[in-house]
Amino acid sequence: MIGDIPEDKVIGLTHEGRAIGVCKIAGRIYAAEDICPHARVLLSKGRLDGKVIECPIHAARFNVTTGRRLSGPVCRDIHIYPVRIEDGAILIDIERIPTSRAL
Repeated sequence: MIGDIPEDKVIGLTHEGRAIGVCKIAGRIYAAEDICPHARVLLSKGRLDGKVIECPIHAARFNVTTGRRLSGPVCRDIHIYPVRIEDGAILIDIERIPTSRAL
């Protein structure tokens, strides 16, 4: 439920084998790939600063609202999943994954 997601924190979850990080920024819910493409660790274990999540291993940084890589040793953006809210429930469309932009 939307009330279960704290503001400015990333909650890691797994659904059908996919690691997804869910966060609330300025009241809006975002869902992103939770695996760092470089270090293969959970981004949700890193630090969220505004819209930027930092990998806890090599400090790769990503915008969690767009998926765009910002810095660090990364080869691609992270996937962002479409989210909608129905009756307070967070619904994540894990089937719609945009194509990653390569370097």
